[in-house]
Amino acid sequence: MKLQTSAEINANTNPPACVLKVHLRNPDDFTSEDAELLNGWEEWSLEDIIHRLNSAKWSVCLGASGPFGEIVLLKLLEAANNPNIPFELIEKVVHITLRTRVGDIVSDNVFGMAGLFDGKQIICDFFKEFIKHGKNDDRYYNLIYEMLTYQTVEDTSLPLGYQIRKCTGWDGEVFAKLPSEMQEQLSSESFYANKGDTCYALLSDASLGM
Repeated sequence: MKLQTSAEINANTNPPACVLKVHLRNPDDFTSEDAELLNGWEEWSLEDIIHRLNSAKWSVCLGASGPFGEIVLLKLLEAANNPNIPFELIEKVVHITLRTRVGDIVSDNVFGMAGLFDGKQIICDFFKEFIKHGKNDDRYYNLIYEMLTYQTVEDTSLPLGYQIRKCTGWDGEVFAKLPSEMQEQLSSESFYANKGDTCYALLSDASLGM
């Protein structure tokens, strides 16, 4: 099956109520590798994103990782609003993005880099829209839970849930929209920082010790 481009999706479906804006930096700040990675992003399909996630040398394209993360969030919202795109493909993009580590020093994944310079509100705004699909398909709730709690290699990154827990709309438009049992699970989740040195509660600043 031929997948639709972003432009075709926008022409055939209603866009989400809160359309994310991709904030591309000054082109002069990009290396040639950065520019190549982001080239033509407006027309990318989910398969294009998968190809770039698998082929990019992220240690070299560090400057493009923030905008790339924003692009992935936007494309996932577009795909979720397109009934012609199967959930399994959306899930595949999420899984690969979660597991794509950016740089040897930053140690975060592509999602975590989204909004790097403009704050993490863009990630929270994504979840405000993405979570609405859980009403018709419980698999979205499970995918969101995974996105909120996942850590990259060797416990060196902060889970998305921890990063956005103080953002505008988190409590009422994201957390409150999850099934009650999932809210309880998230509230009891914890994670290790600094390669296991300290354990923190996912949704608060509480340190749970070693």
